[in-house]
Amino acid sequence: MGPSILVTEALKIVCYTDANIIDGKRIVGTLCATPRSGFLSDGEPQVLAGVNYRQPFRIDLSKATKGEQLPFGDKTGLLECEPDEADGAKSTPVKFCKVTINGQALVSAKITFAYK
Repeated sequence: MGPSILVTEALKIVCYTDANIIDGKRIVGTLCATPRSGFLSDGEPQVLAGVNYRQPFRIDLSKATKGEQLPFGDKTGLLECEPDEADGAKSTPVKFCKVTINGQALVSAKITFAYK
């Protein structure tokens, strides 16, 4: 299945879960997003990534855009978010984010960080 489309809402976390075969083993990956990381709408947007229904890692969007390595048991995952092609006048950030393990795609989503 291709990437999902997530649109965040204020004070909520939205998620997408998918599964793929990584190194011969079925692994479930979850990718979530929230437009603000702090209480009462403070802080920058965050992306959350996890595997096999475990507590996901919370990563600030600025770190995810640079690429963030995540420990998933005996494997190391990589969360990467890239700018999506968008109109320069657009004020709502749109990012394409993906989680890979050993270079193999696990889960991906196009995320719109809306603040409504």
